[in-house]
Formats: sequence, C-alpha cells, structure tokens
Amino acid sequence: MEKEELEFAKYYHSKIRPELMEVVDAQTLVFDKDSYLTQEIFDSEFKQDTVVSSVIKKFKTRSDVGIKKYNTTMDRDDLSFMDWISHLQEELMDAVIYCEKIKKYEKTVTTTEDPKGN
Repeated sequence: MEKEELEFAKYYHSKIRPELMEVVDAQTLVFDKDSYLTQEIFDSEFKQDTVVSSVIKKFKTRSDVGIKKYNTTMDRDDLSFMDWISHLQEELMDAVIYCEKIKKYEKTVTTTEDPKGN
C-alpha cells in the first residue's frame, strides 16, 4: 500500500471506530480482531470502483470542512439521542426540499424544450 493510501485508510477508519483501530504493519490495518483492511481489499473496494472512491473523498472533504467550521467531529458526546434525531430530521427535510427544487427545475426544462410535454 502506498504511503498516501495508507494514511487515507488510517484517517478514514479512525473516523469510524477509532478505539478499535491499530496499525499492525505497513500493509494491514486492523480495526477489530475479525476485520482487516489489506492492500487487496483497499485496491478492490476503493480504487476499482470510482464512484465509491469519489464518495469516500467527499466524506473526507466534508469532514474536514465540518471540523474547521464547527471545531468538532462526529465523535462529540455533548448531544443527546434526541438531539441527533433532530439533526437527522433537519438534514432529511433539506433533502426533500432539494428534491422538490430538482423536480421543478426538470419540469421547467422539459416544458421549455417541449411545450406540449411530449
């Protein structure tokens, strides 16, 4: 595993379950006794699927932005279960608004291109 890939894998998995992750050697990351991230798995899961690779990079970027903006991580423990549910609900409400906007945009584009809607 290249140094950059190893560092990314360490970063990514440290965000998931940092209490279980340890570096065993330069080729293998162990984050619990039954689960290993090896070069082969890393290559097959993160390199060959460009969509997954893109999403992982976006998660990292989003995490970095959130840490900079809010000066905290998702590991924070100052919120209650209901606080987390409220945050999730607000995010999902935003998602519904985005869907509605996209639908209106699509109707506008379709109507403009074909006024009869065909």
